[in-house]
Amino acid sequence: SSDSSPKSVYEAMFCKKPIIISDLEWSYEILSESECLLRVDVRNSIQLSDAIKMIIENTAYANRLAKNALDIAHKFFSYRDNMKQMEKIMLGTIENI
Repeated sequence: SSDSSPKSVYEAMFCKKPIIISDLEWSYEILSESECLLRVDVRNSIQLSDAIKMIIENTAYANRLAKNALDIAHKFFSYRDNMKQMEKIMLGTIENI
């Protein structure tokens, strides 16, 4: 229920798993509900159990969430791509000295 961006969510996305998260601010910038995950109200066990049931009972839906989660993970959270971006930033900083 904390408002931070957890690595465990990104790791699950890279493992091509359907994602269920608590409805917290950190997730709105990159992750959209219709694309790659289900959101439930914080500490709402009924919504959580309904979301789990939906994923278990609807394999096609679960697979679509999982595929989209993997695609978004590669687009926004790729270690290699992030390191390339950091290298560009550092080289730009060094060139300006």
